[in-house]
Amino acid sequence: MVDPNSDQISFAGQTNKVEPKVMAVLLYLIDNRCRVVSVEEILSAVWSGVVVTPQTAQRCISVLRKLFSQADDGRDYIKTYVKKGYQIGVAPDLEQEKIAARSRSTAYWILPLLLVIVLLTVFWNKKQTSYEQVIFPHESQVATYALHPNKAIVAYIKRDPFSTNGAIWLGDTNNPREIAKIGHILPTAQIDWSPDGQSLLVMVNKKITIFKLNDRLDTIVDKSIVLSEADYRYRQADYLDENHALITRLPRSHGVYDLYKLNLQTKQLSRVLADSGVSAFALNKQLIAYVHRNGEIWHVKVFDLTLHKEIANQVFKQVIRDIEWLSDDMGLIAHVAQNELYIIPLAGKPQRIANYPEAYVEEIELGQRQQLYYLKKSSIKKLYLGQANVCCSSVLPTENIAQYHAVWDPLGKSFAYVTTTQGTSQVWLYSGGIHRQLTQFTQQQKLANLNWSSDGHWLLFKVNDDIYAYSLLLSTGNTLLSDVYFSKPLGFNKNKEFFYYLDTNGYQDRVWKVSLADTSKQKVLTLADDTQVVSSNGNIFYLGKGKNQLYMFDGQTNHLLDSEFPDDATLHSANAQAVFYFLNRPGSMKNIWQWDLTTREQKIVVPRLSYSGDVLSISPQQKVVYGQDIETKRKLYKRQLAPLLAPFNR
Repeated sequence: MVDPNSDQISFAGQTNKVEPKVMAVLLYLIDNRCRVVSVEEILSAVWSGVVVTPQTAQRCISVLRKLFSQADDGRDYIKTYVKKGYQIGVAPDLEQEKIAARSRSTAYWILPLLLVIVLLTVFWNKKQTSYEQVIFPHESQVATYALHPNKAIVAYIKRDPFSTNGAIWLGDTNNPREIAKIGHILPTAQIDWSPDGQSLLVMVNKKITIFKLNDRLDTIVDKSIVLSEADYRYRQADYLDENHALITRLPRSHGVYDLYKLNLQTKQLSRVLADSGVSAFALNKQLIAYVHRNGEIWHVKVFDLTLHKEIANQVFKQVIRDIEWLSDDMGLIAHVAQNELYIIPLAGKPQRIANYPEAYVEEIELGQRQQLYYLKKSSIKKLYLGQANVCCSSVLPTENIAQYHAVWDPLGKSFAYVTTTQGTSQVWLYSGGIHRQLTQFTQQQKLANLNWSSDGHWLLFKVNDDIYAYSLLLSTGNTLLSDVYFSKPLGFNKNKEFFYYLDTNGYQDRVWKVSLADTSKQKVLTLADDTQVVSSNGNIFYLGKGKNQLYMFDGQTNHLLDSEFPDDATLHSANAQAVFYFLNRPGSMKNIWQWDLTTREQKIVVPRLSYSGDVLSISPQQKVVYGQDIETKRKLYKRQLAPLLAPFNR
């Protein structure tokens, strides 16, 4: 008996729960039982919009085969056709299957009914996602882009996947062509069209350059550098009019970006806004909408250049990454946090209209006929296991390739990590060469900040904006605190009577102690804004004022561990034996140092040349888990905005 609603398959009185994606693969095979289904087709149907490999589908098939072997009837439930794909080998007629001896007659009509429901759900999901269309399907390294004023041509900077070099490309949806190479580029590269559509303003590294094109827009006829400042960094550059541009500019000695107007002829700069800390802006005639950060509060403000005054201000507690004007001046569309789109009216309450849990959305722009353009960044990460001070590491023996946030347990015998291989984020455990899934979330969640209890029996981590605890002994979990924005769990105290979390709202950081009995809270530490904090085994380590004092809080008392700690240190992590950190010095940025909690000695424990990628966690035995991107894609998409706005307009 197959029950898609509960993801359960029953054999001979035994019920087996499977992962949602395994069930989805089975249902797709049943629905297409009259033909062979390729792996690529399964990936497209079950993991639409998610970057996965063929091994992901093959693993689901392997799980199903192992499960169906319990029937012990000698029948081939899933047939394999080499280099072609798979086909269900048993028709979904439960009267003929030697499983679930009881309830045969009921199961006979339940399965077709469930299949109809599933098919309607698949149809509805396809209908919901059919608005999205990839632009330039073969381009997977789009660094940035800009729509021509006629909205029919796209200019974009393409990054060479094998180097850090880039090139400018132009084209409609069918025939892009390269028009200029621009050498080394950083992730902050930007490009924008002039109002007359004949020039491109390109911001690469510390230079802003104008490329003049011919009338056919297929050849660059002139190139001029309009701004080059070694002591400044830029984040965004857009044309204001034919003779001026707006840029966000940051001096190295200052911590925030300010908005400036740049005269493209005289190259003179003038400050536009009194607000400091402008992270993004969008132009609409003489109106400037901009994002202003004030501590951990984010404002979307609108400033009238003609009236020289602010006319709107919307407040968010989430990070606002990008904004764009709607064509009918009804307000703005905003990219909030990592994966959400909001409508922000000039007056009224903001409303979420879309969520992209599977990818990081960047650079939203509005095209013709209310088409929304955006970049989607998706990465596949792989975990590697090695020993500190040894040059090489080995890949973990698993088909789970999208792996993140690995943390060793207190004894260094196993580690927990997050994987999105099955389409939904789950916490897994790696121990003794075996991978085991712990959580069973049925919807996509953002999981981060894994912490072990000192006895290794519990995990504390972030689920979206909630703090969640999972028991390895009971194989169950529950939410401890809900809607704790801008927070990070720091683990349990040694007796598991409390747990701690770091609250970064406002101008001061605070560490709270929360009772597991009644969730009552008590503030135990007040720290300066952006204080570096790590934790392990019920202890909290942080850098004090001036960043050259290392403290440990044991739940009761603050202990000064070192009054001459390096002032250019960045804390990495901690375990029962040491605190680990980087030094921000040329030539040694990726060396990981340890401060031994017993001897107080400092030494390099993971040399920078001994690994690639990122060091995620170090065990007491100095075993190291590394994380490395094995594939990163940045693709340009568009979708109709009208379906997203429909609920908003009613």
